[in-house]
Amino acid sequence: MEELFGVILILIGIISLVYISTASGSFPEGSELKAISKSFTLVVLFLALFSLWHTVREAFELKEVWGDAAEFPEYLLIFITYLMVYFTAKRLSDIAKKFGVGK
Repeated sequence: MEELFGVILILIGIISLVYISTASGSFPEGSELKAISKSFTLVVLFLALFSLWHTVREAFELKEVWGDAAEFPEYLLIFITYLMVYFTAKRLSDIAKKFGVGK
């Protein structure tokens, strides 16, 4: 059951990447929205990679083979994802301030 849920999450990630790519292509080069969509693409990509690795690890029972080391890629991918979320949020905050929306 966990593997099925993982496959569904991977598919949602792939579909999200297609939507982001389509939207990003319609923004003018150098615009803030284009930059945000590129950052958001990385966030979704790393989440999809996390889901992919976790699903593969569970499906092939890699933790039993490699031990705790099989979880290290998950921690790394989530760490990178959180960093990308932070930098994307910071960029959004800066844009809001630029347009007088933020405090």
